[in-house]
Amino acid sequence: MQNKQANLWRRINQDNFVWWAIGLVSVWRMLLEVVNQTAQVVINHKPIGLENIARWANWDGGWYFNINNVGYHHTPGPLTQENVAFFPGFPETIGLIARALHADYIIVGLALNLFVTALLVYAVMNLASLLAVRYGADKKRRTIALLSALTLLAFPSSYFLVAYYAEAMLVLGFVGAVYFALRGRYWATVPFLIVATASKSTGVIAVITVAIIALEQWWQDKNMTLLVKKWLITSLGVSGLFAFMTYLWVKFGDPVLFYHAQQAWGRNSPVFFGTRLIKDYYFHLFDPRHFGGMYGYALNVCWMLTPFVLLGVVIIAWRSYKAYWPIVLAGLAMALPLSTGIPDSLHRYALVAVPIVPFAVLWFSKYKPAILYVLLSVSGLAMLLFAAVFLAGNRFSG
Repeated sequence: MQNKQANLWRRINQDNFVWWAIGLVSVWRMLLEVVNQTAQVVINHKPIGLENIARWANWDGGWYFNINNVGYHHTPGPLTQENVAFFPGFPETIGLIARALHADYIIVGLALNLFVTALLVYAVMNLASLLAVRYGADKKRRTIALLSALTLLAFPSSYFLVAYYAEAMLVLGFVGAVYFALRGRYWATVPFLIVATASKSTGVIAVITVAIIALEQWWQDKNMTLLVKKWLITSLGVSGLFAFMTYLWVKFGDPVLFYHAQQAWGRNSPVFFGTRLIKDYYFHLFDPRHFGGMYGYALNVCWMLTPFVLLGVVIIAWRSYKAYWPIVLAGLAMALPLSTGIPDSLHRYALVAVPIVPFAVLWFSKYKPAILYVLLSVSGLAMLLFAAVFLAGNRFSG
């Protein structure tokens, strides 16, 4: 058994996806910049120029930029939209680098996310290769890895990975933690988990997912001592969240101020979230006028269908590959944002479910390869459309 495991890791380690990751991300990023410059010329009537790169800091990117410039602030009294709703992992990393280099925050942030996205694609390819070997597709592992990377880059909200947002760091934390947990290297999961929990509140899902992976491994070896050790190591991953909560408690007297502040964006309403979702969204699934036109309708349909898409991937992972941790990951990735009563940005929140993408690629590659390529094409076109409107600044698309 040990020799078999050793051979498995050896085959995976022989796959060098570095240049694939760099090449794919470079081409994808250049395509997105063409979309950006085109959107500025056609929609905003601005000339092509380097200053248009700042459009990648649209919408929530402005809050991160605000943190970089003035730090966290909170005014007691009625809740208003404030930067305390945003976690420090991304902006503080930018601040450290920018101050050390005496460089512009936005340039540093965009360069950082480009680098992190390349790491993310590399990590996804390695994770896909590992799962391909584990589930009997060793000879196709490079193809599975490449298709998994393309699926990530074609995802309808993938452009946020290179925007002035925390998504790249967050998702890398998820993928890296899951990869090393599946390999049984739990100390290696800790830095990834800390990055995830310091980037967004949803980062805690990564900690829970790794704990479930440890439990699945215990079902095979029945070593309770080892399970407890893995859980103790995994628990260190919440350090990012606890550090931010401690800061908010000391400075503003409310350790969960980031949660309370979300009400200013219309989230966490006292109305039961299920009733709100059904009444305000799903009842209007076939009513474009309710969403202000075809673009808003297309975007909301994307949000509303996301839980069902992930459910399909979960069913594939469970029935075909007998993996249970994807159920926890996808379930929490949908449950936490939906519990706020608003599905807005759901396709962006769904990015944390990237570690389960290889399961869908494995299944479609084996049974329905043509459908996989069609879905990739449609998803990629939707991503470019949403990116164009996001960059134009006419309507929030994420």
